[in-house]
Amino acid sequence: MIQCETADECIEKIKKSLADGADAFGIQLCVLKREYRDEETLKRIFSACGDKPIYATSYRCNESEDMSDDECAELLLRALKCGATLLDVMGDAYDVSPQYQLAQSDTAIKKQKELIDKIHSLGGEVLMSSHTFKSTTLEENLMIAKAHIERGA
Repeated sequence: MIQCETADECIEKIKKSLADGADAFGIQLCVLKREYRDEETLKRIFSACGDKPIYATSYRCNESEDMSDDECAELLLRALKCGATLLDVMGDAYDVSPQYQLAQSDTAIKKQKELIDKIHSLGGEVLMSSHTFKSTTLEENLMIAKAHIERGA
């Protein structure tokens, strides 16, 4: 998982990881300073990954702390356009939920499905993440997984 503030730091870690035999890369865009999130710079970062798959996250933390969920989604879509393979849609996108980090409102679920459909239509893959920050039961895990599947991830 690449967690760097600048493009050059990302590229340096990517090169070292390739030399160590990396099979894929995860890049947390929320750590990357905003001045490095333009298309040209993202393409430069992603091209350093060679032909390896790229998993990108755009969470509402770190350098993205004050961004809206729509802005986080736009960054994901920009990453896809620039070469990312797999995008992580937050389970509580459009409805910040402390319970399972999984949106509950019909409006939020609809927006998540629309975003996931758009990513798929542009050739990207999607996973959803719900960070519970606690131990969960098998039943709770299955509920979260089924919700992710129902939303298209």
